[in-house]
Amino acid sequence: MRKIALLFIILGTLAVTGCTTLSDARSAKGTGAARVYDVKQGAVWAVLPRAVKEVGLDYVGDNRNDGYALAQRGISAFSYGENVAMFIEPAGAGDKTKVEVVSKRALATTVFATNWENVILDRLSEIFSAGNSGTPQASQKGVSTSASSGSTQQSDFVPAPSSFADIHDPDAIPFVGARARARYMVYLSALPPKAFAVSSNGGWSWLSNDPMAMRKALSECHSQAKAPCWLYAVDANVVWQSDENKRISLEQLDLPTAAHQ
Repeated sequence: MRKIALLFIILGTLAVTGCTTLSDARSAKGTGAARVYDVKQGAVWAVLPRAVKEVGLDYVGDNRNDGYALAQRGISAFSYGENVAMFIEPAGAGDKTKVEVVSKRALATTVFATNWENVILDRLSEIFSAGNSGTPQASQKGVSTSASSGSTQQSDFVPAPSSFADIHDPDAIPFVGARARARYMVYLSALPPKAFAVSSNGGWSWLSNDPMAMRKALSECHSQAKAPCWLYAVDANVVWQSDENKRISLEQLDLPTAAHQ
């Protein structure tokens, strides 16, 4: 009888306090925490699934046409779980994007449930933090772009486009992590001459609006990664080759022009 009475008490408590669902989180747009990032919406969508998973949530899915994504965490030692909705929309007239995160406890009385709003926003801030280069470790160093030359052409020979991937597909970039893919989306909208370089150990670098972009991106990538680097993209084309012998490194740039023909 005591067990039955306890069961009714629990059920009564749940009925009074209520539970939330992913639908509830989605319906609560405008009540969560929000930040504006200096990137296009495409950059946010490109890294959002990884950011969500990296903080410990399951990425349920998204509807980009309606501008929202959903995530959740199941029952843990301290919580009956949480339901999270993220809303992505343009901010102002520039290439900025607003991200709002609404976090709902699955059971309203669970006081120890994590509020994921700032957790997710902080992770996105880390991914989109300033800097055009990175290493597979935590340390990163920024590379400034040059706006003084006014040149519209690369100073070195320009590698021929490859068929490796579409220029707008950040997921195709080999070796690198979420932050590099996010910065690649910024690279796409940057002024030429420009180049994006990667290393097999996860290092990367890019430079824009500089006739020496290829050479400088490769040099900075090598400096950061302490490993060989190759060009992934130059201006508006992917130049990466699956065959390592055909990739363009700093050494290849120094070869006579005839050697590239």
